[in-house]
Amino acid sequence: MTAGQRGKLAALRAVTWLACHLPERPLHRCFAAIGAALYLVDGTRRDLARRNLTRICAWLVAEGRATPRVARAARDRRAMDRLVRSAFSHHARYYLEVLRISTLTGAYLEARLDFGDWEPIRAGFRAVTEKRGLMYIGMHYASMEVPARYAILQTGAIALTPMETVDDPAIQAWAEEQRQPIGLEIIDPARGGRRMLAYAREGGLLTVVGDRPLAGTARPVELFGAPAMLPVGPALVAVETGITCQIAVSRRTGLGTYEIDLHELAVPAPGGPLRERMATFMAAEARAMEGIVAVAPEQWWTCMYPIWDDIR
Repeated sequence: MTAGQRGKLAALRAVTWLACHLPERPLHRCFAAIGAALYLVDGTRRDLARRNLTRICAWLVAEGRATPRVARAARDRRAMDRLVRSAFSHHARYYLEVLRISTLTGAYLEARLDFGDWEPIRAGFRAVTEKRGLMYIGMHYASMEVPARYAILQTGAIALTPMETVDDPAIQAWAEEQRQPIGLEIIDPARGGRRMLAYAREGGLLTVVGDRPLAGTARPVELFGAPAMLPVGPALVAVETGITCQIAVSRRTGLGTYEIDLHELAVPAPGGPLRERMATFMAAEARAMEGIVAVAPEQWWTCMYPIWDDIR
């Protein structure tokens, strides 16, 4: 690193220390306000988020799956503006949660997590302890690291996690410093395919992102009524190894409280063309993602990035 980059890393460490020692709830309010301010000044991203959320809300209404809040946003521009502003706030709060990763202890999570159906969660943990393997397919939704950290604490396993590399070595070093101590082993998504397959066959715990391609190959899959590019990595690992697969997210329910939303994904049986089995799995992924997003579209902060080719 250059002297400037070393200084940046030191500053990031100092901010991280502060975020972990200051009161949590006021910090969430502060970062939500920062997000709302960015909503006012970043017109390009605001327009992209509005277009993406407009498609999502319109599709949910047409499918009869819209909550009252989503239905209002679909027909009322002011309600849509509130939804977009909330997406900016949730996006900003994620960065606070990254700063505070080291606070995700067992006691912290037990006090702040709510669970719907416990049985699929337990089934996933048994797959790890019995060496059959578990792959959590995550989304850029609310706090991404919470489900992985909880699984690590419950199983004692190390989670293999592909993470995109940034050009700034100070930021990259800080990002790895944040995640490795809580049991996340970071690998390069562009070069880690063989390592992921081997770890899955060993019965390990994998956590991968499935809603936006970061590196490697992607294929179009219908998502909210239009083709979107999704990464093929999770599908390839699933059909090649037969590992237990679950889409797992943590939905924010308050300032530092979360609800685990988990969807099991059936892995196509061996036999038949690999491409067709992967396509079947990716379609099931998309259906589960639609169900997750339907509850709180503003917490899916992928909406602030390109999703569909006709909306950019």
